[in-house]
Amino acid sequence: MKTLVVAERKGTDLRRVTVELAAAARELGEATVVEIAGERYSPLPFVSALAKKVESEKPDLVLLGATLNGRDLGARLAARLGRAYAADVTGFRPAGNALEVDKPMYAGKVRAKLRLDLPAVVSVRPGAMPLKEGAAAPQVEKIDADTSAERLTRRRRRRRNASRCQRRGSLCRAAAGSKDPRTGTSSKSWPMRSAAPSVRPAR
Repeated sequence: MKTLVVAERKGTDLRRVTVELAAAARELGEATVVEIAGERYSPLPFVSALAKKVESEKPDLVLLGATLNGRDLGARLAARLGRAYAADVTGFRPAGNALEVDKPMYAGKVRAKLRLDLPAVVSVRPGAMPLKEGAAAPQVEKIDADTSAERLTRRRRRRRNASRCQRRGSLCRAAAGSKDPRTGTSSKSWPMRSAAPSVRPAR
């Protein structure tokens, strides 16, 4: 099985969950560990860069730590690529052309076993995978975040110069410089009609 592990760091050191996942991925077969370079986590640039890497390498399984960023990135990646996704799992094993995962549910009261069709994206709880003593840190390949994914496009909206509808008997003014479509006069000279005062019957 070909596996891609997404690395995370705490300061300058790899998080323990990354080392755990890298060791588990090597037991499944071919394993690659990648780190997305960026000053801080940004969803769109990170998922865009990771999606390009996954589409290029075509791994059967993408593993992430079930951290705050890892859960968000994993869900976005699975949605973008149309892959099966399971979050917060505590164990996984191959099952033919699928992956069987253990997932606690209802605050740990239920331990479910799920079967995911491959290719899939899975986030694993930190500490769930046993790490052997003296396990070496994995070789990490860095990829750049896709900063172009954060650019926004502006859409121009046509401004309306006509006056707005009457509300409760008062005539709303249009934008300055526009004209009343009925009289042709400038909005500055439009008369304002106030709503009639409400009169309560005497008790």
